[in-house]
This record gives sequence, structure tokens and C-alpha cells, in this order.
Amino acid sequence: MRGSWPRYRRAFFNFDVAKLARAAPAALLRRPGALRNRKKVAALVANAREFERIREEHGTFGRHLRTVKSGKDACAILQERFRHVGPYTAEFYLHCVGRSVYGA
Repeated sequence: MRGSWPRYRRAFFNFDVAKLARAAPAALLRRPGALRNRKKVAALVANAREFERIREEHGTFGRHLRTVKSGKDACAILQERFRHVGPYTAEFYLHCVGRSVYGA
């Protein structure tokens, strides 16, 4: 998987959220190096659009996360608002951005 990241970066606009939010999943599927799973690519675009909506509502995604009282609530919100995000992915993301799910 790690060896695929450079290929995915090229295929998915260097993970530029604004570009991904405007992309059509069918067009992304045709790009060299892209994932070939239609549902995962559709989720990638839907998640980019949701991320953009949250940024428009709150100014930044981080500001949105800071409005959520607990890490457990933040984890639940990530799972509700984003496609193909389960508890492990949500917890891992929150850990990476310095937010504990389990308290102090």
C-alpha cells in the first residue's frame, strides 16, 4: 500500500480537496494510477465535498472539530458525515491531529 501512495497522489490531484470536490468520479476512475473501485472513488469525491462544506460553515475543519465537546463525539461525527469512515479510521485521524478519543 505504501508503495502506491505516489501513484495515488498523481491520480488524485495531490489530494487537493478543492479539486477533488469538483471532480467527477467517472473521470477520476480513468486517470492513470487511480483506484479502480468505483465506490471508493465516489466516496473520495463525496468526502471532499463534505470537507469543503464543513470548511465553509466553520472557516476551517479544525475549528469544526474544536466545537465538538468530546473525542468520542468527534469520532461519531466523522463516521456520520463521511463515507467509508469507520471507528478505527475516525479514531486514527483524531489521534493524528492531536485529539484524544479516550479522554486526557
